[in-house]
Amino acid sequence: MKYCTELLNNIKIFKLYNWENIIAERAREARKGEMAAQTKFITVLTGIFFISWGSRYYVMVAMLVAMALVGQKFEAGPIFTALSIVRVLVISVIIVPNIINNFIQTMISMDRIQKFMKTKDFVQYVASREST
Repeated sequence: MKYCTELLNNIKIFKLYNWENIIAERAREARKGEMAAQTKFITVLTGIFFISWGSRYYVMVAMLVAMALVGQKFEAGPIFTALSIVRVLVISVIIVPNIINNFIQTMISMDRIQKFMKTKDFVQYVASREST
């Protein structure tokens, strides 16, 4: 994004010196990097949604397979009891990835705010340049 903003701000200079093809190639390369990052992000996000929203059914199937492996009879009482427990726990299973995602976003935002707060004031630099 930063590269595209710089490109748009300096377009008259590029046209003046006939640098259009060089700059266009650089913009394409920068865009390829952005698209690769976006593709990776969407892939991870899709995986998270697939796991979190399908977890209810994965747990139910795993529970039935475990009951079959243990040798327990498939009767209505134990199966409905286990399914009701899964139904109660499904909300927390779905919410946990969202909580983790929000926590990570909060940490990134706090880091950016701290970096901004630690930077030197620009006004002091301007004032010192004017006095010399």
